[in-house]
Amino acid sequence: MNNLFFSTSQDNLFKQDVDVLKNRWLNDKVWKSFKTDILNVLLNKGSDKELQNVMKKNFLIKVFANITHDHHFDVVDLRGIELKDINIGEYDFAYCCFDFAVFDKVSFDKTYLQYSSLNKVVAKNCNFKEVQASPISAVNANFENTVFENTPLFHSDFSGSKFDNVTMDETSSKLILL
Repeated sequence: MNNLFFSTSQDNLFKQDVDVLKNRWLNDKVWKSFKTDILNVLLNKGSDKELQNVMKKNFLIKVFANITHDHHFDVVDLRGIELKDINIGEYDFAYCCFDFAVFDKVSFDKTYLQYSSLNKVVAKNCNFKEVQASPISAVNANFENTVFENTPLFHSDFSGSKFDNVTMDETSSKLILL
């Protein structure tokens, strides 16, 4: 099965080296500032509107998917971001590309993730509670010591993903593709 999402981009920005994607959050002034702005909204319990304004400034990539009428749309580029020890509450991260991201002890509580890409994400000791994540693409991801609670994952693609010591309730486990 093809990924639900993000099969190609109109430009080469989408096909960057994984190390480049991860290092930009540490070494590039613009990307460091972007991450700081996101964390400031989350940590200070800012509004979802504030978060959307931060994320949609200059960090969109155009992707191709066979799930929309015109097949091309913009998503927020969060590829390679590393988040640790944070609670992401009722924020809208729908239509975001988190490919190659690393989440350690991140709690997604009532977060919106639908139509997002989490391909090759490493999520350790995380909690997805009442997350709207239907559908997402999480191909070849690694979920370790992670809990999915009351998180519908209908039509989501987890092909090739690892689920070591994962807890998934009945609502979460229905109709996902492994």
